[in-house]
Amino acid sequence: MSQELIQVSEEIPSGEAKKELLAISKKAERNSRFSMFMLVGAIAIMSIFTILALKWVKEKEKFANLSSGVDSTKLAAVLDLSDQLSKHLKELEEGRQL
Repeated sequence: MSQELIQVSEEIPSGEAKKELLAISKKAERNSRFSMFMLVGAIAIMSIFTILALKWVKEKEKFANLSSGVDSTKLAAVLDLSDQLSKHLKELEEGRQL
């Protein structure tokens, strides 16, 4: 029994060695906390960018649905009216210049 006590007492550090072990364990704990903080921060940033990307895609889909809902004949008619109006405006401007 006394042999075991001597062996255990030799394994327990004392003085400088104990201080060094405490410093090393504190440093390891700080590094662990920092790593955890960085991991949580990276996950948060990725989540924010994912949410923004999803919102952007939703807006693009909404715009695509609106533009695909336009009938091509109506669009052609509007473009034709636009051309006619621009011709009439040019004629009016030419008439003013004379």
